[in-house]
Amino acid sequence: MSQAVLTDIWSLITTTNFGSAVITTASANYDRAELILARQALISAGVRGNKSFVGNLNIESALLGDDKITLALNRGDNLAIKEGNLGRLLGMDIYSSDILPSNSVSLVGFACGQDAIAVAMRNLGDYLPAGDYEAVEQFVDNETGISALYTRHWSRAQGKYFINLHCLYGYATAVTGALKVFTTPTT
Repeated sequence: MSQAVLTDIWSLITTTNFGSAVITTASANYDRAELILARQALISAGVRGNKSFVGNLNIESALLGDDKITLALNRGDNLAIKEGNLGRLLGMDIYSSDILPSNSVSLVGFACGQDAIAVAMRNLGDYLPAGDYEAVEQFVDNETGISALYTRHWSRAQGKYFINLHCLYGYATAVTGALKVFTTPTT
């Protein structure tokens, strides 16, 4: 469910919604220079506070291949080389994703502040009488606010249990300058 929700929300990340691509470099060629350009583009757009960079798995591999990033003597820790964890670089949290949709713009990554996309989630509420549920649990991730409702109930009519995971959410572009699109060169 998380993958479906995130992919749906990320469908907003297009050049129509957030402006033309900042970098159009092949994923395998990413290094510190692209991260510096990402940071510069965000700061130039007035983005303050927490910043993040999300790239596809090829970008992660390229960044892990950059000795200036992975060598412990350059970073003060060995997480990149030992654990494959890029962590924070150049003031940005670095994430990789294998579910980044291409969104018809050859999207390979994006850099953003926390105001780029507005997302709201809430509990669905009970759709069966309270006595019919055998289990009801609300899950909320404290860091992101993502919430989901788990329910389990017995259907007398069908003679079986049903387990459901619900997520009611909505999203929209918010501050369009707070997200910078990164694509791969196209022909």
